[in-house]
Amino acid sequence: MWLAYRKVIGVDFCDENWPTCGTCKKVGKEWSGPSKRVKWVTYGKHTREERHRLSSSQYDFSMSPADKTSDTNSTFRIYAQKVQVPSKPSGTRADLLSGNLVQYLESSQCTGYSLSMVVHSLCHIPPMLESNDALFDATDLLISTWQKLCQGWGLGEIFDLRTYSRTLRSLQKFLFDYEKGFDQIAHSNGIYTILMRRGAPEPGNNFDCLLMLDSFAFLYKRILISNIKNFFSQPEWKQAITSYFDQWKVSNPFVVEVGKFIHISTLVMGVVKRFSLLQKSPGSLHDARAIDEFTAALDDIRYKIHANEEVTIQMLLRSNQIHEMDDPESPLGRSYMFPSGEVALYFANLTSYNIVIGRIRQRLNALLGIEDPSLEAECYERSSRIWRTCRYSETLKPLGSVSFFGAKCVSYMSAPPAVRLYLLSQLYYNILIFPMKN
Repeated sequence: MWLAYRKVIGVDFCDENWPTCGTCKKVGKEWSGPSKRVKWVTYGKHTREERHRLSSSQYDFSMSPADKTSDTNSTFRIYAQKVQVPSKPSGTRADLLSGNLVQYLESSQCTGYSLSMVVHSLCHIPPMLESNDALFDATDLLISTWQKLCQGWGLGEIFDLRTYSRTLRSLQKFLFDYEKGFDQIAHSNGIYTILMRRGAPEPGNNFDCLLMLDSFAFLYKRILISNIKNFFSQPEWKQAITSYFDQWKVSNPFVVEVGKFIHISTLVMGVVKRFSLLQKSPGSLHDARAIDEFTAALDDIRYKIHANEEVTIQMLLRSNQIHEMDDPESPLGRSYMFPSGEVALYFANLTSYNIVIGRIRQRLNALLGIEDPSLEAECYERSSRIWRTCRYSETLKPLGSVSFFGAKCVSYMSAPPAVRLYLLSQLYYNILIFPMKN
């Protein structure tokens, strides 16, 4: 009778969500899984927690009074499933960011900013974003900038300074983690590869120039402190940098000079490393040939920096594009005004490297017993230039600052007490605005 009754209602199997319901057991049947729309209830409402897999909050049950109070042998309960919309998306922040990336992969087509090259590795993105803060911040910045580009925002509107600064600090922390070992080399090469894929910006696009300087800046300190002897061949930094900036030699002379400066920066790194080795080997100080070779290399870099400064900064100073104005907050009473942030960055870079070269010469003279007070005066004058660019310190990350423990730190060492207090106040102000991630 039970089987006949089941056939009448069009159900040819038991849909009770038990391992084996009582009715099926009597007729030798095995439970075959729950039905999507019909529930067979024996002896009233079942109360077992495992009668369905999904949470009861996801369903809306339509029950008759008989379903709740019936003591008959069997009652049919027809119910409709109603999925509730979650109050917030599920998943980690990495999952959500990955979904955002996938969402905009298709929308970026024909905009000039397509990232279709990463489609084959999408399955690896969430765990990578979850395990690496630097990668997460960089991807977050990429997505936010990408969306604005696709929506037609201007270059002056797409730049989120707070996100950008957080990204760079996170990347810096990752690159300076000594436990990463050779992974840092791969990451550095990856930055260079991204820049090469990006290609030359259009003429006059100094925004890209600023991004490139910041990207390269985080490679320098790693090169300087690295104990890997063949680091410069992974990749060949001179050829890599030169080939990158050669792409737009004709279209943007200012960027060409920036390219020369970045190459000079790698030479400065080499001199600093040579000097550190010289200090660690007391016998080298008595080797006249080694001292002469190092002095010649130091003078050569000094000449190149001054020549570069003459055709860039000095030219802008003579044309009054860089000029001083009264600034009551500065201990010197005056500050520089620049035509753009890129020029201010370039100015700070050249100044900080001149200070570094001067300090190396001072230390070398001290080791050799030579006194030259003019070097101290020159370093102090160069430091005063750094102080007069402090109003730009919120947005600038000079290469010299990244590589040589801070242009402000270099200035601080030779500053009088009043100026030191000012420099410290500027430093603390920047830390409050852009705190380093823990």
